[in-house]
Amino acid sequence: PEPLDQKMVTWEAVQKENYLSKLEKQRKSSEEEVLRKTAHRVDSVAQHLAGLREQERRIKRLESQVDYCTVLLSSIAQSGA
Repeated sequence: PEPLDQKMVTWEAVQKENYLSKLEKQRKSSEEEVLRKTAHRVDSVAQHLAGLREQERRIKRLESQVDYCTVLLSSIAQSGA
């Protein structure tokens, strides 16, 4: 009967929309997860770079101190000679 056909068409349309909506939510969810993971990786790399920069500053200070000590030792060695 025709009313049953119309109900069937309506039911199929609703099911199709539900399915497409579910697919879209899954797609957005997976994109958000990828963004979350990427943001976490970027944060980790940024922290690592900050640590490397701090180490570089420390090494430069140590080099400066070694250079100063070298100059002092050379000066002491020359005055004793």
